[in-house]
Amino acid sequence: MKYFLILIAILSSTYAYMHEYNWKNNMYKGYLDVTELCVNGTYLPYFIPYGTGVSSSQVIMLTNLYVEGNNPLDCLLEFKISKTSGHQVQIIVVEYVVNNSTYDEIMTECRSANKGEYLQLRESVPGSQIIHVCDEFKPSKHITPVFIHVSEAELLNLQINPEGNTCPMKVTVSAGRRIDRHDDCLLENEIPCFIERELICIQNNLACDGNINCGVFGDKDEDYRVCLAQDLNGYWFAVLVGITLVIGVYVVFIYLIKSYIPKISDNFFVFDEDKENKLMLKSQLNSHIWRKPKKVDEEEDAFCVCQQLSDTTISIFSD
Repeated sequence: MKYFLILIAILSSTYAYMHEYNWKNNMYKGYLDVTELCVNGTYLPYFIPYGTGVSSSQVIMLTNLYVEGNNPLDCLLEFKISKTSGHQVQIIVVEYVVNNSTYDEIMTECRSANKGEYLQLRESVPGSQIIHVCDEFKPSKHITPVFIHVSEAELLNLQINPEGNTCPMKVTVSAGRRIDRHDDCLLENEIPCFIERELICIQNNLACDGNINCGVFGDKDEDYRVCLAQDLNGYWFAVLVGITLVIGVYVVFIYLIKSYIPKISDNFFVFDEDKENKLMLKSQLNSHIWRKPKKVDEEEDAFCVCQQLSDTTISIFSD
C-alpha cells in the first residue's frame, strides 16, 4: 500500500507538470494559433454559444515571438455570446507565458509597452471602462502571469496593439452562467467555477482539456486529481489488454511445451526384479515431434536394439 501511494504521488506530480502549458507539450489540439493573422489591425471575430459542449469555449494562441523584420502583433479579437438571459456571462483568461524571466521583469516590460496600452479589454456595456490587462495580471502557479475577468457583455473585445513585448500569450474565453451561491450547477453537464466570490457554471466537457477555463492551474476544471483519475481509466484498459495478451502467450507456450516434449515416463526404463519387466520402444517417425530419427549404431548393446521403422514396437522381457 505504501509503494502504491508513492506511485500515485509521482504520477500526480508528473501529470501536473505535463499539463502546465498545453501549447508547449501539444497534448491537446483544441486551440487556434492566430499569430500569422494578428497583423495590421486584423479583425478576428469568434462566436461562443453556451450549452454546446466544447464549442462553448474558444482558445486563441499567439505563440511566435516577435522577430526583428517581421510584423508585430496587431489585431482585434472579438468574442460574442448569445444573451438569452441576464445570467449568461463570458469568462476571459489571458496567460502571459514567462520565458527565462522573472514575474517582475515580464510585468515591467508589459506595462511599459506602448505606455501600458499593449493589451486592452473593452466590453459592449454602456459606461464600461477600458481594462489594461497588463495592470491586472496576477502571479499564479509556476509564476505564470494570469488575467481573469467575468463579463456580462454580449461582445468582448481584446485589442492587441503593436510595439508590445515578445512573450507568447494564450487567451481562453468560455461561455457560462452565473448563479446564486445557494444554487448548484447541473452536475450532469456543468462544473462550477468560483471566480471573485462568484459562482459560474461552465460545460463539463471543458474539464481536463488543458485549458484553465476557470483561471486556476491544477484546480477547478483542471483539478489534477480528477484529470489523473480520468487518464488512469484509459491506462488501466491498456494494461488489462496487455496482461490478457501475456497470459494468452503463456498458455500457448505451455501447451506447445507439453505437446512437443514426451513425458518422462515414456523415456525411462525402471527395472523391478519382483515384476516381469517389459520395455516398450516406439518409433517417433509418424509423430508430430519435429526431431529427426537418429541412426542406431549396429555396434550398440544388442540388448536394446531400436529399429528405425514407422509404428514399430519392440518388446524386451527380463527374467
